[in-house]
Amino acid sequence: MIRAILAAALMAAPALAQAPAAAVATGTREDPPGRYSLPVGVFDGTAVPLRAVQGVRRLAAWRRPLDGQASVAGVFEGLRAEAAAGGGRILFDCATEDCGGFDFRRALELLPPPEMYLDLAEFHAFAVETGSGAETGLRLVLVSRTGSDVVWQESVIRPEPVAPRPVAVPAQVPAEPGAGAPAPVADIAQALDGKGMAVLDGLDFATGSADLPEPVPASVSQLAAWMTAHPRARATVVGHSDASGDAAANQALSRQRAESVRRYLVERLGLAGARLEAAGVGALAPRASNATPEGRRLNRRVEVVIAAE
Repeated sequence: MIRAILAAALMAAPALAQAPAAAVATGTREDPPGRYSLPVGVFDGTAVPLRAVQGVRRLAAWRRPLDGQASVAGVFEGLRAEAAAGGGRILFDCATEDCGGFDFRRALELLPPPEMYLDLAEFHAFAVETGSGAETGLRLVLVSRTGSDVVWQESVIRPEPVAPRPVAVPAQVPAEPGAGAPAPVADIAQALDGKGMAVLDGLDFATGSADLPEPVPASVSQLAAWMTAHPRARATVVGHSDASGDAAANQALSRQRAESVRRYLVERLGLAGARLEAAGVGALAPRASNATPEGRRLNRRVEVVIAAE
């Protein structure tokens, strides 16, 4: 069965590597023709450089036991060597903090757990340019771990002409009763168009709580309006906590906060659930000092990261 899956992967996207021995395929996804981006460098202190390719995209993930015969670094080096030997042009390779840590992670789209996991404390990545001329494509390989397995994902974009589609007109999403007039969509739209991510300001969570504040701030409706205007886009809603208390509990709480926002977007504002993923990173990416009450308030936030359009 595994060989059949891998053979199909190779026919669909020649850049995909053969999985190491003992590997188990955990998931795949074929995306329709569109314009997709992948990192072509590491986080430079401001952003992760991206390159867009018009074509079709395929995500595939594997895992194998983490033991004396396999490590994160070992699997990574094997896949990288295979890519280089196959004629791919390596654009960059990096490990964890050298990649940019969470700032690099925000530029990635991953298959959802349990198909793929990323441990922010240990991961490696490399990107490869494939083909030439009008047939130039991209491939990104990310290798990380769980407590018992090495896990990795390959994202391949294969060029393919895409018929133009009508330009959607941004739709205003009404605010909830009592919330007042919705704020201009441009606030969130400018950040999403320019950076591919935005902080959902106004989501001031109480310490230890994942309950959405009432009224729900306009930034959430602005996000829904932007995604309505970009029907091919997917997004990851990322929850954050302050540094108070237990780290594991904070990570769980931050995911609950992200899930609260995701549920509101789907159940109350009508977005398709398949377009949204929830994730939590706890206190790993503060935007202010945790030494002050105001800093901790700012760190209890939710961001949205656009994965692809």
